[in-house]
Amino acid sequence: MPAVDPVAAPVPAVAALRTGLARTAREVGGLMRQRRVLALMAGSLVLGLVISGSHFGVSLLLEGRPGGVPALERVVLSVLIPVGVFTGAAVNRQLLRRRTREALYRGLYLVLPLPVLAYAAATAYAGSLAQAACLVLVGVLLGAMMPLSTALGIGWFPDLRGSATAAEGTARGAGATLGPVAVGAAAVAWSDPGAALVVAGVAVVGLVASRGVRSRGAAPAPARA
Repeated sequence: MPAVDPVAAPVPAVAALRTGLARTAREVGGLMRQRRVLALMAGSLVLGLVISGSHFGVSLLLEGRPGGVPALERVVLSVLIPVGVFTGAAVNRQLLRRRTREALYRGLYLVLPLPVLAYAAATAYAGSLAQAACLVLVGVLLGAMMPLSTALGIGWFPDLRGSATAAEGTARGAGATLGPVAVGAAAVAWSDPGAALVVAGVAVVGLVASRGVRSRGAAPAPARA
């Protein structure tokens, strides 16, 4: 019986992983040929960037005070966004009782740029309390929207739920990665309020993209490989 070359014959688990990755790549490519999926991915990329921008805002609150921030206040400021996100997730469940996912997603995107703009104004003209309130509002909206963006893709393509989740998650992760670079560069080039305005402008781009997140008239799901 001929000996098996361990290099030529891959381990079954590795071969299965390669096959699964190739199939997922083909399915994601098929999904990305649909406008609503591209619109959702653009909206998710913006969400990732807004998340990064809001954390940058917390950093400004922690580091911007000349005398430093007391330990207890530092803890409180650090949990602003998580508290908002947790609250937003609860709000999401209540709102979904009266609206569809698509309608709620588009409606929340209409509101998202407003607290970001308010934060930019508060950074320039108001104190820490107003800035903190704006960041909590941003967190609430993000907490309500992030589960929706994942659920939309799964709801559209239940047979391709893994690939739909991968496409949305990749877009959001790209936004979260690019966010600190973009916001930091804007802060260095202009000012802290200018960086917040950049985040608000990006949120408006996401708002425009969200108009394409619709079930009506959508093309059939791509065939499973």
